Amino acid sequence: MPIINRNQEIFPYIVVLKRKNQQGFWMLSMAISFLFIIYLIWKAIQSPDWIVLTLLIITLNGLLMAHLYSYFKKGKKEMYILYITAFIALFFMPFLLGLILVGIAYLGFLATQPEEIGFNHDRILIKKMFKRTIQWEELSNAMIKDGLLTLDFKNNKLFQAETDDEEDNDEYDASEEEFNEFCKAHLKP
Repeated sequence: MPIINRNQEIFPYIVVLKRKNQQGFWMLSMAISFLFIIYLIWKAIQSPDWIVLTLLIITLNGLLMAHLYSYFKKGKKEMYILYITAFIALFFMPFLLGLILVGIAYLGFLATQPEEIGFNHDRILIKKMFKRTIQWEELSNAMIKDGLLTLDFKNNKLFQAETDDEEDNDEYDASEEEFNEFCKAHLKP
């Protein structure tokens, strides 16, 4: 059975939503990494300890090239280069700039995490930056149609989001009809 939270609570249905801002954070990570390498080159020219900085520059350039290769050849938009750059920046940049870079890396990490909604027999758990619980009594309808999740609340609020079939694990794939029947069985009139 699929699991969504740390308590190992079982959710029979987990819907993964599409992330629209991953490309922007990927571009931001590349730009920040490139600017940090330029900063290190400038420090290496000024520093008497140029050997250590030169080795660091070569290492970061290698990571950057590996990251670009994975994007252009494999189509993956992983952000590990930003995390490594942020960690190294804490030691070589002024503390406040390094701290800002770590903050940006953390926001990038949160932005690229899959957004999941777990459907349980007693509640619905939305896992975003912060978790939110919705009781079945709050909903008048819940369904997926043509890859679009719709949660219709009794207080006239409507939540719609595209589902991401690429993130779904094939082992737990369920049809839209199966999911809709599960939701219909738990909705209270």
